[in-house]
Amino acid sequence: MRILRCQREINQLPRQRQEIENEMKQNRELAQLAKNELKTRQAEIKNIELEIETLRQKIGKLREQQLQLKSNEEFRALNKEISFLNDEIKTLEDREIMAMEQAEEAVGKEADDHKKLEETEKTINGRLRVLDEKKASIEGEIKQLQSDRDLIAKDVAIEYLAVYNRIFENKKDMALVAVENGTCAGCHMQLATHVVYDLKKNDGLVSCSFCGRLLYLVP
Repeated sequence: MRILRCQREINQLPRQRQEIENEMKQNRELAQLAKNELKTRQAEIKNIELEIETLRQKIGKLREQQLQLKSNEEFRALNKEISFLNDEIKTLEDREIMAMEQAEEAVGKEADDHKKLEETEKTINGRLRVLDEKKASIEGEIKQLQSDRDLIAKDVAIEYLAVYNRIFENKKDMALVAVENGTCAGCHMQLATHVVYDLKKNDGLVSCSFCGRLLYLVP
């Protein structure tokens, strides 16, 4: 039973490891989202700056054209176009200021998330090491228990051990249980009188009529 409990504990370790690794994965994804957000804001600022520069170049060319104009009407028309372009520049500059503020926030969040990720990974790696150490410890315990069991089992009659092993594999828990006050400790059913009598004779294996486990009387 001690070997079985150890094996069950080892069987739970992969699920525990997966849960820990999933936690690490989620934290990495959050940190990556913050990094992507920062890149998006920086790219937006760059695009706005390019648009502003393009408009300023257009304004420069229009002013050069104004120097060559002879009529006031054409001059006013170009002035109107220049004014429109300046308004566009002002709108873009407002957008740029907003994008810069968002980028500044993104920088802070990316730094915080990165620091948090480093701390989380450090903690998680420690938890994974504990799991590995636990597994090694349990495997060592199983090895010792198996050695002890083999030493005990060699003194048990082969035919009795075969019955015990078959019941144990079937039940996946206690194969040999006590009888107290005429009750099976495995299934807690009241045993027939003749079963208890057979136990008292002590001349062979006696099984519970309900659960099939081997029985023994408590002295």
